[in-house]
This record gives sequence, structure tokens and C-alpha cells, in this order.
Amino acid sequence: MIRLCTPAVLFLVLALPSSLSSASTSITLDDRCPVSPVGSGTALSAGLGANGDSTIVVDQGEDAILSGQLLDSGGQGVANAFVCIYSSLATSETTEFAGVVSTDASGRYRFPVPSGPSRNLTAAFRATQGPLTAWALLQVRAIPTLRLAKTTIHNKQYARFSGEIPGPLNDGVVVVLQVQLGKGWRVFRRYTTRNGGKFKMRYRFTRNFTPTLYLMRAQIAGAPGYPFLPGNSRPVELSVYP
Repeated sequence: MIRLCTPAVLFLVLALPSSLSSASTSITLDDRCPVSPVGSGTALSAGLGANGDSTIVVDQGEDAILSGQLLDSGGQGVANAFVCIYSSLATSETTEFAGVVSTDASGRYRFPVPSGPSRNLTAAFRATQGPLTAWALLQVRAIPTLRLAKTTIHNKQYARFSGEIPGPLNDGVVVVLQVQLGKGWRVFRRYTTRNGGKFKMRYRFTRNFTPTLYLMRAQIAGAPGYPFLPGNSRPVELSVYP
């Protein structure tokens, strides 16, 4: 068998979003965020990953660390201060209280961020003179699942594909099927998810006069409000015989 893309494949061009927007989400500090017993902080930072970047990209299922430092007016770290963490979907302005951590002797803090969708993360230091805040954006690349009803079919039969994409807000999201062509990928089907992020598609092969092995994958094209970056499924192989 050889890898070959049939000329009957439909070529679609889609513009995929390469990033989600980061914004300083408005938050309300309430009793869940305690007033710090140390009130000398004047500057607060926040970042993600080993380098403390303001934005990082991870794959679905991966967690991250939000970290930063609280400094006083002299540039020294403020120890034993409370830093509150708030979280919101990257496509929403609704925030949730995530927890509280304390700074160490050098004024640094670390907060584990569990796996999930893309989120804006806000660190807040609440003192009597007023709050300090800092922001970071965790971008998550969604990985769809892809299944074949049969891995071997014959010419003039339908190949049937199904799968899911992660939530939340995973209905009404465009998913495309692609076939490998040389070193690239070509789109031959598209579908809009429903019923909790599920998709089903089929494709009829009509020009396979020699045994052909196809390598195919699903790709999330996205939709407004979907809190993930586009990602690709694990490729699957389909054999088509005359």
C-alpha cells in the first residue's frame, strides 16, 4: 500500500485562531480574599511556567504553575503576605475565586493551576491601603478524539468518523477532517459539534482503483466563545481497497 490522497478530496481553507486574548479582568475582592497581615507591598507580579511568562501554551490535560513576587517600596520581597488567586475563562469576564497562598521569605508565591480550558488568571494582594493585582494567560490547545467505524473499506463505500472535543462550551464548534498529502494536510470534511461536543462525519471513496492507505486526523477550527486553541487529534489509518 502507498499513502495517497484521492483527487476527489475537497480542499477547504480555514483561518484558525492562533491565540486567545488576555485582559485584565475586573474582580471584586470579598471576604474569601483575606486582608493581608502584612501591608507593605507596593508591586505584585504574576507569570506562568518556568520562566514566569505572561502567556504560555499547554496541551489539553496539562497543568501549570502561576507564580510571582510581592515587593515593597524599596524593592525588597514581602514575606508572609496573602496572595489571592482568581480565574476566568479566556473567553469570559466572569471570575471565580481559586484560592489563597502566602509569600515566602523573598516575597515569592506559587499556585498550582489544574488542567482545564484556557483561563485568565489574576493574582491579588489585599491590604488596608488598597489592592494590587497582576495577570497572566494560560492558553490550552484542545486535542479532539477521532475514531473510525471500520479501518478497512472498499471503493464506493463510506468511511465513517466520530469523536469529541473537550468542554466547556463545546457545542457549535467547527471540526474538520484532514488527510495527509505529501508533507501537508488537506481538509475534506467539516462539521459543527453538538450533543456535548460530539461530531460524526462520513466520506465516500469512489476513485480507489489500487489499494490505498490514508492517514487522517481531526482538527478543531474553533468558534467564538470556545475557550481553547485549535488542536489536532492522533492520526488514524484507513485502508481502501478496489
